[in-house]
Amino acid sequence: CHPTLATCIYNPTTRQYRCQCIAGYTGNGVTCSLPTNAAPIVVPRCRNVCHRDADCVQVNGQGVCRCKQNFRGDGVSLCSRISNQCLNCHSHATCRQIQRVFSCVCNENYIGDGVNYCTAVIAG
Repeated sequence: CHPTLATCIYNPTTRQYRCQCIAGYTGNGVTCSLPTNAAPIVVPRCRNVCHRDADCVQVNGQGVCRCKQNFRGDGVSLCSRISNQCLNCHSHATCRQIQRVFSCVCNENYIGDGVNYCTAVIAG
């Protein structure tokens, strides 16, 4: 996503992220620009360097680092993903973080997708 002119939005139905330009800008979220004949929008400046999962937004005329959608934290040193992806784990699965992504993984001695099924492995 564009670092200051777009936000990352998670779609729980498709389980995918997409970039969306902020209000007043057009584009695909990676490239955002002002529409022709539009007045420029002042992008606030933050005192601190924002966390990579945060945006600098204007609050009461000041630039403030705020965690992006589906993240929680102070916006400067911490923005942790709010994960609801593991609410649907199978009863024989555990939610695990693998390369910054949470997913349901079948427990030991079980095999499956971790959400719809986890079948016991029979030794033999």
